[in-house]
Amino acid sequence: MRPKPLNENIRTEIEILIHVNDSEVCIIDAKNYKSKFPLSASLASHMGSEYIPNYQGYENKSVSYFGYVTANDFSGEHNLKKISSKANAINNEINSLGAIFSAKALLGFLDYCLEHEIEREERTKYFLNLFKSSGYRNTAEMFNMIDSD
Repeated sequence: MRPKPLNENIRTEIEILIHVNDSEVCIIDAKNYKSKFPLSASLASHMGSEYIPNYQGYENKSVSYFGYVTANDFSGEHNLKKISSKANAINNEINSLGAIFSAKALLGFLDYCLEHEIEREERTKYFLNLFKSSGYRNTAEMFNMIDSD
């Protein structure tokens, strides 16, 4: 939670950093908007030009995944591709995939996995397969995307 970026002079901090494996991390920004979080062009630019590059190389790992968790609904998921492109334009070694999740969808996903005793490695695989420049408002949307693979 709230890991410091590589450069100590940078005040931009992400809320959640997940160590995916020995070479990759996922960064997640939490958004607590009352009714709807709009992923605007300026917020997308901030993620692509600051958050992702600032955490690239964290513990010698690449930011392969990024996303947002929202308290409620969201819009602007089309900007996820723009974030990936912007980060890659800044550093061509960055090839990140993004997603937006409502907190309700994410909790439902986790509850389902735990109730059905889905092993950690399989849960991780399912979760990472959701990073396709898509947004998920509910658990059904998440499993529809997983099932389509």
